[in-house]
Amino acid sequence: MAEMTLLQSTAATVVGRGYLSADHLSTATGLDPAIMISKAGGNFANPAAGASIMTEIEATGWYKFALGVGDTDTLGALIIRGTHAGMDNIEVVYQVVAANVAANVTQWLSQACAAVTVNGVPEVDVTHWLGTAAAVPSVAGVPEVDITYGAGTAIAAGAIPNVAAGSVGGLAVIGLNANGYDGGWVWFDTAGAAGFVRSSSATRWSCQSVRYAWLPVASLGSKNTPYCS
Repeated sequence: MAEMTLLQSTAATVVGRGYLSADHLSTATGLDPAIMISKAGGNFANPAAGASIMTEIEATGWYKFALGVGDTDTLGALIIRGTHAGMDNIEVVYQVVAANVAANVTQWLSQACAAVTVNGVPEVDVTHWLGTAAAVPSVAGVPEVDITYGAGTAIAAGAIPNVAAGSVGGLAVIGLNANGYDGGWVWFDTAGAAGFVRSSSATRWSCQSVRYAWLPVASLGSKNTPYCS
């Protein structure tokens, strides 16, 4: 007797082999065994489709039957019995298991998993990138992003300054020196797509590699106001 697994309330085809009762060794071919089933140790009865027979697979002595969802609806042992005169009974035991199995993961590689903040949602805390510890965030819950390279070139520490909230722009980029000046700033106005460059050694604002730039006069003070297109 073999024991295999079936999913609960799921259609499946079961098989079994028949042997002649005369010697219990010779394959029983060309027959049509009647099938009965027993659920979880219950009495044998017809399958959900009613009185049925098993169909031989070619002329091999192997027989099959298509179980319906009503045949596999009970958890536990499911016995398939095929009977026919002159043949030993076909007896096969299947184990019906739940189709959906809940998995509660409590450890990874013998280490306890982090307690979840939201029920049903795994807690994922990034601590390393490619084997290197991630930076500790300055603001809890916000990843720390430190730009160290631009277009393959290392960026010096502090080269990209922070811009205070409410100031013109919100983005400062250093290193634009199209006019030969050292360290220009590009400002993007909060009211729209705007951009300017002012050299640290220049006395006025000027356009440098910026298209469709605009900056309010009030934000420039005594500086000239360029329009870049």
